[in-house]
Amino acid sequence: DGPCAGVPCFTGTCWYEYTMQLMPLASRCDTLAVLTPFLAFGRDDPHYGPRAGWVKEALASFAQMPPKRNGSAIPADRLIAVLQGWEIGPEEIKAQVERAGEAGAAGYIVSRMKIDQGWEPRIVKAVPPPGSSDSADPHAGHKLHE
Repeated sequence: DGPCAGVPCFTGTCWYEYTMQLMPLASRCDTLAVLTPFLAFGRDDPHYGPRAGWVKEALASFAQMPPKRNGSAIPADRLIAVLQGWEIGPEEIKAQVERAGEAGAAGYIVSRMKIDQGWEPRIVKAVPPPGSSDSADPHAGHKLHE
């Protein structure tokens, strides 16, 4: 179903949920990084204007969308754009940097390493850190006999 798994971002619940999770973070951090790999996200549509235009639009959405979804605007000068640097040429990197600048971003990072956007549920054994109250083993001293 694509990057959003069929969730209609601007008319559905996505921005409500996203804003609810984003606001506590934005209230504690002066600067936030925003993942904007326009090609990897399938956002290379001419609808967004010049090459990599979606980068500018994505950064602008942080000021536009949260106020419409019970949150506060986050201006672009608080955002660092994480740009796609893998599987593209220097002209596409340049275009992304230009769009981030046009948006007024605080800066940018070009990731040359592919950022995997796949997700699958996994069972992971959690081990409490040493010295935590959870690290006390109720079975300490008990050994299984073979």
